[in-house]
Amino acid sequence: MLITPLPGVSLKDLSNTLGQLRNYLSRVHVTGPGRATERAQQYLEWVNEARRMLRTQLRPAELEQLLPTQEYELTLSAIASSASVSVASHGNPDLANERLLNGLVSTQIDQRSDALQQAIDSLDAAARQFERAGVLVVLDTGVFLRHPQKLEEMDLAPVLGLRDEPIHIVVPMPVVDQLDGLKQHHKQHNRWRAGYSTAVIERVLRQGGLLREEDYSALTEGGIPRGRVTLDVLLDPPGHVRLPITDDEIVDRAVAVKVLAGRDVRLVTYDTGMAMRGNVAGLVVVKLEQELGEEPK
Repeated sequence: MLITPLPGVSLKDLSNTLGQLRNYLSRVHVTGPGRATERAQQYLEWVNEARRMLRTQLRPAELEQLLPTQEYELTLSAIASSASVSVASHGNPDLANERLLNGLVSTQIDQRSDALQQAIDSLDAAARQFERAGVLVVLDTGVFLRHPQKLEEMDLAPVLGLRDEPIHIVVPMPVVDQLDGLKQHHKQHNRWRAGYSTAVIERVLRQGGLLREEDYSALTEGGIPRGRVTLDVLLDPPGHVRLPITDDEIVDRAVAVKVLAGRDVRLVTYDTGMAMRGNVAGLVVVKLEQELGEEPK
């Protein structure tokens, strides 16, 4: 379960909060006869506290994934039902009903505990993913189509103001989907570039993420060396609902990379609208001007 902290919230702080909540949850123990309602109430108190702690660290949709409202309401309903049975039996606990309520709470505790652990693991994996050395770069879909050099040859260092620093390209899944869709474009150039780019992305991922090795050969002739270039794809979190406008979604995922990595992300684009969106979102925007001819080399 991939979750993304809200801007301003570090991965470490969110991971610590999730671990804390998981520990608190483990203290909701199985109780003896006649106390299942008390245990269920303890669990609901934990849910309320967890929501309070996480609402300033996660988006509502991701909070709902971790702590589904439907399960909360199901437990609440089960408590009410158990109370009705107890009243009908003059305060004597119905042991079968107690077992059912305890079983329901146990199942929910196990599910919440697993979800929290998966979230913690996903944050740890994200931290490792972006620990890789390199200036973080997100390319707009248009860059794959319009840059004078195709992906394997693309030299981003000059436009990024770099020399031999390594570069790590992160491709949000909406960009991959747009490239897939462009394979049927009426322009032959767009079809070719889209098909070529997705094929390279897929191959590079299979081979460990290295797009191009560092190259210091230029030093022998007084030229400028280039650092290694790596590439990765940022998948959508499970249950993620994309924004209606794809440009907004790409910027949103670039911001997610910035939050997960805890450092700046450079958004490279040819489009004015995308550049404006990136600037407003706090990304380092690099707007390209050079256009590519009609036919690929």
